Amino acid sequence: MRARCFSIWILSLLALIPATFAQTVTNDRIQVTLDTSEADQVLAIVALHQAGKPISEVEWQKLFATAPYQRLKEREQKIGEKFHDFSQVFTDEDFKKFVLSDAILQRATQLGETLEQWKQADLRRAAEQVLAYLPEGAAIRPKVYPVIKPGVNSFVWELTTNPTIFLYLDPDITRAKFGNTVAHEIHHIGLGSLGPVYDQKIASLPKRARTAADWMGQFGEGLAMLAAAGGDDVDPHAASTPREHTKWESELASFNTDLPAVNNFYLDVLSGKLIDNDAIETKGTSFFGNHQGPWYTVGYKMAVIVEKRYGRAALIGTMLDFRCLLVLYNQAAAEQNAASKERFPLWSESVLSQVNAGTCVAAWMLGHLDQDLSVEALAERARLCPRHFSRRFKYAFGGTPAAFIEDLRLDDARCRLATSDINIESVASSVGFHSADAFRRAFERRFDVTPSSYRSRFASHSKALSKQKMEPDDDKTILYAVLANAATSFNSDFRVIDAYIGCWAPVSRTGCRNSDAEHRWSLGRSAGSGGRQNDRSFRFQDGGWENKSSVQL
Repeated sequence: MRARCFSIWILSLLALIPATFAQTVTNDRIQVTLDTSEADQVLAIVALHQAGKPISEVEWQKLFATAPYQRLKEREQKIGEKFHDFSQVFTDEDFKKFVLSDAILQRATQLGETLEQWKQADLRRAAEQVLAYLPEGAAIRPKVYPVIKPGVNSFVWELTTNPTIFLYLDPDITRAKFGNTVAHEIHHIGLGSLGPVYDQKIASLPKRARTAADWMGQFGEGLAMLAAAGGDDVDPHAASTPREHTKWESELASFNTDLPAVNNFYLDVLSGKLIDNDAIETKGTSFFGNHQGPWYTVGYKMAVIVEKRYGRAALIGTMLDFRCLLVLYNQAAAEQNAASKERFPLWSESVLSQVNAGTCVAAWMLGHLDQDLSVEALAERARLCPRHFSRRFKYAFGGTPAAFIEDLRLDDARCRLATSDINIESVASSVGFHSADAFRRAFERRFDVTPSSYRSRFASHSKALSKQKMEPDDDKTILYAVLANAATSFNSDFRVIDAYIGCWAPVSRTGCRNSDAEHRWSLGRSAGSGGRQNDRSFRFQDGGWENKSSVQL
């Protein structure tokens, strides 16, 4: 009876719509095409069979003429030839038998219902969400093929030439999970659209160092998870089953042991302990895990830590040189380790130095604001002439190195003013200003308040709050109270409120450059920031630097 109902349903549907469903979502940098023609025609043939109607050769040729079928058949043949494994290769006759097999006939109704659900997925939203986590110039132009096929695997094919996502039509995958999976894969496609940028950066490294650096690119899985989620405060497994979510949380909890394990893998490659390509491949592949191993979990957590500490633009910059992700993570984690009881493992200096991670200038200067950050000094570190360096920097960040660095220094200075009692001259010196007068002028120009007034008002709010009756760890309550007081005292000048948001954390537990990010995001949204996802959202917007990191320096 169920099969009969399915036959009537699908036949009536076919009378109303074309056999081929294709949805295209476009803008200047996005063109996502959902092509369900193969799955639609398989279900149409099954419906005819279950209704007792003859299946003409015309119906089969409609199936074999669909783009998903032709490209699937071509892909399986090429993979078989490459790996000398022809288990997934099929002929048209083989596929006819598969379509009319009990495995398909018994699940036809579920498959049809699932396909209709997948067609309703909001691919525009998924693509735009991912685009916000891609460098300027990246494009997302994939074809998405939900397919009914013998193998249960899903994969991306021809990443850089004709990017296509093949997704096995699985009734256990909800519409939301389908959308999340597509978003994950199109992040890879978006990065691939920029060409072999990272490969070119590491091409001149010695062989062992190049191999280790190449494997660092696998952390792109974690970056894609963050992009697919849409923000560092969004559960990346919100669309997953409870079992999958529990598994993810369990594997993420192993971060402090997984990162050292990957670090040791790099050391073994660099030292020559792992020298055979097959041995390196076996060990490296093991970090994909049975579900989502360290390439996902460690990559994801590093990306979240970097975005919360340095902002999304800085994170996007690391996508063009994955070594810089490790450098920025180390800096943020070291700050966290110095300021709280929670301890994060660090990448060894031996690994970073051997893969020449020191050339990540934009990452390095964030941790060395008190040093010489002139264009000449930075250009020398980047191994570029000053003129070329300045041009690439402006293209990457939308502003001059001098303006960018001044902003970083002021950002750090406001934290020091808020969380310490050292004098203004010492604060100025500690963040790289050569004189207190220059620091005062820059600070007032940026925040419309002098450093001393900023400190006194911040201190008065903190002192008043300390007298209120609240739990010692009730950070969120403190934060909202500070915001309310700040908005009143500074006439709701959000540039000043952003100064509070960007560095605030309870003084007793944290110091500069390490704010309580989770609470800060809640505070930022309540302050009218529109849910912006990085702690420098006001600064990047005012300065025109938001999401401009298209060149890694």
